[in-house]
Amino acid sequence: HRGSVLCREERGRFRNDRIICPYHTWTYSTDGGLLATPGRVESGDFDVANYRLYDVHVATWRGFVFVTLADEPESDLAIFLGDEARNLDHWPLELLRTAHQDVISLRCNWKIFWENYSECYHCPRVHPELCRLMPAYKQAVVDDADLPGWQPAYDGDPGRGRVGNGVRTWTLDGQSTLPTIAGLTDDDVAAGAVFASFTASMFIVAHPDYVRSMRIVPTGPETINLVVDWLLPEAAKLESTDNLAPILNFARIVIQQDGEVCELNQRGLHSRSHKQGVLVAQEYQLWHFHEWLRSRLAG
Repeated sequence: HRGSVLCREERGRFRNDRIICPYHTWTYSTDGGLLATPGRVESGDFDVANYRLYDVHVATWRGFVFVTLADEPESDLAIFLGDEARNLDHWPLELLRTAHQDVISLRCNWKIFWENYSECYHCPRVHPELCRLMPAYKQAVVDDADLPGWQPAYDGDPGRGRVGNGVRTWTLDGQSTLPTIAGLTDDDVAAGAVFASFTASMFIVAHPDYVRSMRIVPTGPETINLVVDWLLPEAAKLESTDNLAPILNFARIVIQQDGEVCELNQRGLHSRSHKQGVLVAQEYQLWHFHEWLRSRLAG
């Protein structure tokens, strides 16, 4: 009733479907209604109906839960997800289970991390392991379509970045003992990595044998937590405990590399001399992100 955090656990279920404040023991139902106020001195002006928990808007998409703290959502979830969600149509996301989760703390603002994610200009210097798997990244671009002289292989080819010849997935050697996820097309498998990006909130990288989601959780003006989940079909999760190391280790290397340069970027922004940066041609996605941000600040 005075603004305390109510839940100190990261996950689990509320006992007896009751939310109990650890400070003054006010007790709520899981739909937010106030049920009891133990020890409170009765007064005629107090009505429990006036002291519900704050409501938030919640929507789900294929096993992921999205929350907005706005009084009214700016748009419905389908509009927010946009066409990016269709990139993962062939992956059974709602049937996958978390095989492992890492929570990684970084000393940078969430915008710096999203900028880093949005370009591969840094990749040749920062990500040698990743560049061995993704030919476009070695050329400092994200997509094959960004390469000089690129030609579509078929009508409607979006020109996304793909793994190189002989590479199956994202591990240090490009191989995996995990089974191919059922329902994928030949092109899904050949691509080796398919992205869905949901601006500044989360991105998902889908591979033929596993899926990785990365949620960006701001914890302060210059700190974030990255919540990384490796997702597998239930059967593969149960059978593949010993086979997880290659997919875990590779992502951890890439995330550590990104984290180091993001923290350097954050530190550099404290320079009194630095007023603004400049974008080069292959950083066009950063421009789109900046425009997205400006539109929301203007609102």
